Amino acid sequence: MVKQDFVYRAMREMDLRYFTVQDASYNLVYMHFQPSDVETSVRKLKSFFDDAGAGMFIVTCYKENELRANGEPKGRPFLYEVMHTETMRKDQPASVNGMPQYNEPAPISAMQSMLANGQGMMGGVGMDVYLSAKDKILELQLQIQRLEMEKKYLEDQLSRKESDLRSEFDKKLNNETRIQGIVSQVLPTVMGAFGGAAQPPMNGIPQQEQTMDQDVKNKVIASVNKLLEIDPDFAANIAKLAELAQTKPEVYKMAVQMLKNY
Repeated sequence: MVKQDFVYRAMREMDLRYFTVQDASYNLVYMHFQPSDVETSVRKLKSFFDDAGAGMFIVTCYKENELRANGEPKGRPFLYEVMHTETMRKDQPASVNGMPQYNEPAPISAMQSMLANGQGMMGGVGMDVYLSAKDKILELQLQIQRLEMEKKYLEDQLSRKESDLRSEFDKKLNNETRIQGIVSQVLPTVMGAFGGAAQPPMNGIPQQEQTMDQDVKNKVIASVNKLLEIDPDFAANIAKLAELAQTKPEVYKMAVQMLKNY
């Protein structure tokens, strides 16, 4: 449980401009999600407590004002449990030596009257035990709400991460499939320009590709991957190069020699 001033400082330090206020029964009693600067948000929260009665309130602050379809905030919540008393109200009478001064006799609540008359028992249970148990229940309810909101936040984060990973995997899979297709169709022809015509395929896979050194194959695939990113017409260009290597090997070898000399 914290003081109101602590909440105001946290809002300013972390730029928490949006908030909801719930009572001890977790009923929503006030919220602010209109675009504003942090000082305006602090003034609105102060104004609420100036007019609020005594009791415990749960202030949940957010950095963004995005809402889900059901109206619940999307962002990460920062929860603060605040005990608001009548002595915190702006219209409280001035005090002398810490005691409030009234023009009329100070009001006496039913609880104060009961305690003054020695009636500090409720159904045989000591008042201190009753209040302690009530505070414990409120604390547990607050923890449950905090865990539920954190769980919802983490689920949203996980869902977005899964979506990003799925998109990235699909993109890489499509690129890899495209690269493998280019390598399997074009590379045997290019290699054949140096070692003769490509051998007939065996089980649908060219023999030269079957016997190709794996390191060389990986290097070719990596190079093809880079060229695909740079040249959108790479597939057509490499196909023309393969055709040139097959029909005019001398020209192709001259081009290769120029690349080696570059």
